[in-house]
Amino acid sequence: MSTHDLDPDVLKEWITQGRDREYLVVDIRKPESYEREHLPGAVHIPVMEVESHALIRNAGERDIVFYCRNGKRSKAAVLFAADAGVPMAQLFHLRGGLVEYEGEILTDLPRLDLFPRDASLEEQMITALNLEKAAFDFYGRILPDYKGTPAEKWIQTLAGAERTHGRAIFRQLDALHPQATDFDSFFQSLSGAILEGGKSWKEVDEFLKPENSNKYLNVLDFALEMEVAAYDLYRNLAEKVVEPLLKEMFFMLAQSEKDHIEMVVKILELGV
Repeated sequence: MSTHDLDPDVLKEWITQGRDREYLVVDIRKPESYEREHLPGAVHIPVMEVESHALIRNAGERDIVFYCRNGKRSKAAVLFAADAGVPMAQLFHLRGGLVEYEGEILTDLPRLDLFPRDASLEEQMITALNLEKAAFDFYGRILPDYKGTPAEKWIQTLAGAERTHGRAIFRQLDALHPQATDFDSFFQSLSGAILEGGKSWKEVDEFLKPENSNKYLNVLDFALEMEVAAYDLYRNLAEKVVEPLLKEMFFMLAQSEKDHIEMVVKILELGV
């Protein structure tokens, strides 16, 4: 195996356990291919833009993993990045590409439109707070269905984690622009109209229909999909924003989503 090949299982471990600030995953395929399916947290940089792209040239000491469909074009991306000045020791391509990768693959674009580039720092933080509020409401809404089951404590933990993240964002917001109310009142007042990752309440309602015989399993599958999509969104935002405070916030949220993903998987493994 070439020094610059990365085994798919190693990348899967990086995504689920690694520190996001230490590596970058890059999808080098065409935009429509990235939209159709991509790895959670992967940013999109077409192969011919690799050498000139700011994320590559400013990689610092981070490792960079390129991938394509079958692992052929990603080898070229390694060479292009090396030409851009990135040390070869930091460059990898996914062996076998998506064809050999057996981890989570997303089939929607990250909802970057939820955080417009022209939005103010305060507006970006309030958007993040709204997403946390929606996730908190989601877990609160499904909790009664799991009362008395082994899943109850995990769902309570997930709800509490969403609130804790909201509080952390609120502290930053309050430090920048002192708010007229405390966190509890502020958090309660948020609409939470869109769930983390861009999911809608209408989608949730489909899973909660009384006639849905697989409601419990489907709702947990939805929760897992929501958390993975949220990780994908925050990880992409962390790479795209310039404001240090926002970058740190999005990296923090991306890392926390990994913990949530692990918790939802544990609930699913309980078989409730």
